[in-house]
Amino acid sequence: ECTLAANRLRRLLATERIPIVNEGAAELTDTPVVAVMRALLRYAVHPGDTLAASLLRMSPLAAATREAGEGLPHLLLRQVQEEGYVALFRAWSARLETAMGAPLDPFSAQRFRELLALAAEADARGERNPDLLLDQIDHEPLREPPTNGAVRVMTIHQSKGLGFDVVLLPLTGDQDLTTTRQGGLVQGGTPENPWVLKMPRQTIVQADPTLRAAQERITAETLFSNLCVFYVAMTRARQHLALMVPL
Repeated sequence: ECTLAANRLRRLLATERIPIVNEGAAELTDTPVVAVMRALLRYAVHPGDTLAASLLRMSPLAAATREAGEGLPHLLLRQVQEEGYVALFRAWSARLETAMGAPLDPFSAQRFRELLALAAEADARGERNPDLLLDQIDHEPLREPPTNGAVRVMTIHQSKGLGFDVVLLPLTGDQDLTTTRQGGLVQGGTPENPWVLKMPRQTIVQADPTLRAAQERITAETLFSNLCVFYVAMTRARQHLALMVPL
């Protein structure tokens, strides 16, 4: 959710040059330049990967990869073996910028630098197995540091104890304070005769007084818990709080 919101804000505020910091669990591949570099490396070691091949065909590198033809995987692997990952990514990112006719935007450039950092570590280890680097690219956890003057995107739990001049709190149409997890466990009975039951369908719950009472208790606990979460979110603002709700 944080990544989706941050990427959307980056597109909306691209002309304003307002930095957006995703303080949730960001991904290295959340920008096209890294996704394309990953596809190149993936296609090199797995030429039968149709997803990687299709991404390359739809990218600005389509012409360059088409010129290389069926020999592209061999060309890429040879470059990795002879020059390393950093050289590979730098060379192909230069082709990418040429094909786009413009340099990378600041956010893409930052993600590309983070990719190069991983590549440099692999080069320093003498690592030449692309699958290992691909695994790092896919699973490397990223935490973007806060920046002065930036819009900080985070979860409500992350915001606890923090204060901000302005808070924008989006509420989606499917958020219901009383919604409980379906299929959860409910327990009851006495200490001598306790029981645990997976909550059945609502038609059965409403027909049984014990289950109906348990459902009401769970709903009340859920409502209180959700209200506490929203209280945290709505008390972070020093100057202005804006709730964004669907019409």
